[in-house]
Amino acid sequence: MREKSFEEYLNEMKAMIKAKPVVQNEVIKEAVRELPNDGMGSLIVVVNSAEDRPLKGANVIIKDTSGEMLYNLSTDQSGKTMTVKLPAPIREESLIPEEGVRVYGLYDITVSAPNFVTENLKNVPVFDSVVSIQQLRLLWLPAANSSNTEIEDNSYTLSKQE
Repeated sequence: MREKSFEEYLNEMKAMIKAKPVVQNEVIKEAVRELPNDGMGSLIVVVNSAEDRPLKGANVIIKDTSGEMLYNLSTDQSGKTMTVKLPAPIREESLIPEEGVRVYGLYDITVSAPNFVTENLKNVPVFDSVVSIQQLRLLWLPAANSSNTEIEDNSYTLSKQE
């Protein structure tokens, strides 16, 4: 049996979750590396303003779906967090998934910054041996024109670094 290329694996995963990849940022290309197939995926969160300006110092909290906090991070001057490793089912198990078996890890992300609306993302997928990039654009609080200072979003966008 021939081993699948990373590109073939990524295309299969995209088809399974019907995720639309986002355009890559040049800023995060330094995080590209081969990851071992060890049941761990990686995640980078990139935070920009609605005007697409990087938000330095945004607070990023990553929790598992049971609510346990795994990481409390801050974004750097380019608006990105450090790369964090998160558990995910091993890749071999995800290539031919059984009915009802999840082939990726799920995480919740909360992003906040002073004078911006807090964003809560639920069920963000992370795959074994893949660096996932979660991009967010925070709305400036006065522009939100609302007393609601939080947004919950169950959709997500992921992109693969090359």
